[in-house]
Amino acid sequence: MLGATLAAIVYALTRAGMAVIGGNAAGAGAASGNDFVTQAFSAFAIGAASGYGSHKVFKWLDGHINRWFQISEVEDVIVPELKDKMEQEAKDALQKLELNVKVVQLDSSDESQINKVVWQSPPAGTKVPKASSVDIIVAKKPVVEVVVPNLKDNTEQQAKDALEKLGLKFNVEPGVSRDANETGKVIKQSPSADTKVTKGSEVTITIAKKKE
Repeated sequence: MLGATLAAIVYALTRAGMAVIGGNAAGAGAASGNDFVTQAFSAFAIGAASGYGSHKVFKWLDGHINRWFQISEVEDVIVPELKDKMEQEAKDALQKLELNVKVVQLDSSDESQINKVVWQSPPAGTKVPKASSVDIIVAKKPVVEVVVPNLKDNTEQQAKDALEKLGLKFNVEPGVSRDANETGKVIKQSPSADTKVTKGSEVTITIAKKKE
């Protein structure tokens, strides 16, 4: 019973294998040739199943299936320790091992951890197939937004103090005004008042100079 079953399996796989090898684009002559070879293979399989024992048929099957379908094992690699590494250093280490990486950012107030890996999955030492994905969490400075104040008619020093208090940088440009009362004061600013910007952004103020 086992021999007959194996013979049927071998026959089916042989026909499938020859179809893969021969393809569907060949002409009638090639098709006839393939049929002849297929029948020869199946005859050998039936004989092997009934006369030489199932273990030899299994060995025969293994060799041909691997050849027809190009079965190959995916190489495993060991996930490295990434914690406390800089983000780019961790990416480079994973790329070297042919592993993919997914980065998630996490706000952190700990300056010593900024741009470093604080967590990874799978953990270090885990064996995974090449091309697997490794998740890492990287600590980042939280993004803080502030509202630009109205600086018009402030003196240069007043404007600077107001911006520094909000953690904003400043850039001063000279300007001209026909109004003598505006001399030494802010007559223009960019971004404009009430604009939301990221802390650390630069605000340009234009200070009116006395017209000569």
